[in-house]
Amino acid sequence: MKITNQQMVNFVNMVSGHKGKSGIIEKNIPMKLFSALDLNVKALLPAAETYNKQRNECNDADALTELLKIEVEAVIQTVPEEIFERMDESDKFDALTGSEYSALQFMITK
Repeated sequence: MKITNQQMVNFVNMVSGHKGKSGIIEKNIPMKLFSALDLNVKALLPAAETYNKQRNECNDADALTELLKIEVEAVIQTVPEEIFERMDESDKFDALTGSEYSALQFMITK
């Protein structure tokens, strides 16, 4: 599956945590979702490392904007939308924020 560097950065930051905030991976979530998130982070790590090297070499905002638009290819594990409905209906799982859910959109199947 192809996703943009922007989607990848948002995903990795939301899943793993960023700027002192806990990531989705720290929440109480269904095991199927946890597994897919873990596999997807691992699948995207090489692209994330390449992105970080290129970002560090960028010396202007236009170049960074273009870097965020580049698409990367990765084998992405998907999860059905129903998993989030079950999370909403159950007290045993933590709720996701709108931003967290948005960062996962590329891996959700209808």
